[in-house]
Amino acid sequence: MSRRDPVVERFVEDIARGELPAGTFLPREVDLADEYGVSRNTVREAMQALRARGLVEIRHGRGTLVLAEEHWNVLAADVLVALVNHGDRTDLLLEALESRRLVEPIVVALAAERAAPAQGEQLRELAAAAGAAGTRRRRAHPDADPLVAAERRFDEAVAGVAGNRFLAGAVGPLQAMFAAARHELAPAAGPEVAGVLSAVGDAIAAGDAAAARAAALARTEALAGWLAGTR
Repeated sequence: MSRRDPVVERFVEDIARGELPAGTFLPREVDLADEYGVSRNTVREAMQALRARGLVEIRHGRGTLVLAEEHWNVLAADVLVALVNHGDRTDLLLEALESRRLVEPIVVALAAERAAPAQGEQLRELAAAAGAAGTRRRRAHPDADPLVAAERRFDEAVAGVAGNRFLAGAVGPLQAMFAAARHELAPAAGPEVAGVLSAVGDAIAAGDAAAARAAALARTEALAGWLAGTR
C-alpha cells in the first residue's frame, strides 16, 4: 500500500461511494481545492495518485474523468477497502483469495527448497517479531501499524529466499493488500497472525516444501475466515 495521504483517501472514498460518479468529469482544480480545503497543488498531486490507481483519466484540455470500476487497481489496498466498506463486495475478496491460493504456495515451496539454515532461522525470528507486534496497541492506519509492518517484512523475506522475482511481483501486492485489508476489516484477528506465520516459517526452515504449501494454504483459509467474519 502506498504511503498514507488523507486527501487521496478522501477522493478514493468519494469515488467508491459514487459521490464522484464514473463517466463524469471532476470539478476544476480550484473548485476541488475549495471543497476539500486544500491547495491546488495538493489536488493536482492527488489526481496523479488517483490516476495511478486507475480511478481517473486526465484528459488535457478537457479535465479529469472518473473511470468505471473495471479500470480500478483493486490491488491497491485503499481502493479495495473503500469498495468493501461501501457495499457487499465479497466478489472482490473471493477473486483476490483465489489468486493468492494459486500463487503463494508456489513461492513458499521454492523458499523451502532453497533456504539456507541462516535464512530459515531469520524467518522464524521474523514470525516471532510479528507475534510481539501483535501484542502492541493497534494503530488506526495500516501504514503505521507494527503488525502490518512485521507481516510485510516476513513476506518479503520469504520472497527473497524463494529467489524468483516474477513470482514475488505477483504475490507481493496480494500479501500487502490483505495485510492492510485484515487490519481494516478484521482487527480482532491480529493476535492470531503470528501463529500462521510461524507455521509457514517453520516449514521453510525445515526444508519441507509440502508442509510449506499446506501452511500457506492454511494461512489463506484463516484470512478468508477472518474477513468472512466481518460480513
